[in-house]
Amino acid sequence: MYKKIVVFAILFLIGWATVEASSQDSLKIVELQRIIAECKDPLKVPPGIFKEIAVLRGVEPRPDFKVLRGIKDPGLVHLFVDSYVYPAIQTNFDQFVADLQAEGYTVSITQVVTETAEDIRATLQSEYASGLVGVILVGEVPAAWVKLFAMTHNYTSHFPTDYFYMDLDGTWSDNDADDFYDSFSGSMEPEIWAGRITPSFCIFGDEVELLNQYFTKNHAYRTGSLALPDRALGYIEIPWYIPHLDDVYGDVTIVIDEDVTTALDYKYM
Repeated sequence: MYKKIVVFAILFLIGWATVEASSQDSLKIVELQRIIAECKDPLKVPPGIFKEIAVLRGVEPRPDFKVLRGIKDPGLVHLFVDSYVYPAIQTNFDQFVADLQAEGYTVSITQVVTETAEDIRATLQSEYASGLVGVILVGEVPAAWVKLFAMTHNYTSHFPTDYFYMDLDGTWSDNDADDFYDSFSGSMEPEIWAGRITPSFCIFGDEVELLNQYFTKNHAYRTGSLALPDRALGYIEIPWYIPHLDDVYGDVTIVIDEDVTTALDYKYM
């Protein structure tokens, strides 16, 4: 009987200590979130806060995706930048290039004047054998346009895609010569990754101003003075969502409702 009482007392103390620690962690998280909320400029959020919140929540560190995917050397990255905006963003753009080089990437740069999407793809195809791993498009750089017939909805959709630059050995055809690719054959898997930084469609700022702000924040992130919050948003109209975001982020919000997923709702989400 005495042993049972002792064991019960020990378990009670352990449980109480756990609850107390959990309560303290919760209060600390609230305090850190208050600090973040008071920082109107993301660049002014003290470094390490988001990581500290993740630790307090017990979130496992994000996996090293480069290791998981077998990526060893950074390789060559080609930057295509719109010549119209380049002079006004050159200082911050050059810092972006220097940051990539500091991480081990080799960088090639093309100022786009009259180049077409086909010209850009041809350049990437020629560089692939030299270790090309990715392409970044800055400003109003052309995209390939695709025309697809959706049998499920009985209509033809037209849209731009940068997958044209990722798939370097597939065959893309425009059978009716209307400037929309409508037929695809061969190997369609991506050989490289692609990223686009094109804020000209945004209605809340000047393109040059937004590009300079982006490169400033990008530099802050790469040098450790700016961290991203450990949260993600899945904003989906068609219910195909598979909850893999939960494997990467500790705080995930999912919205799956075609009556709710509107531009206005997304803007103020």
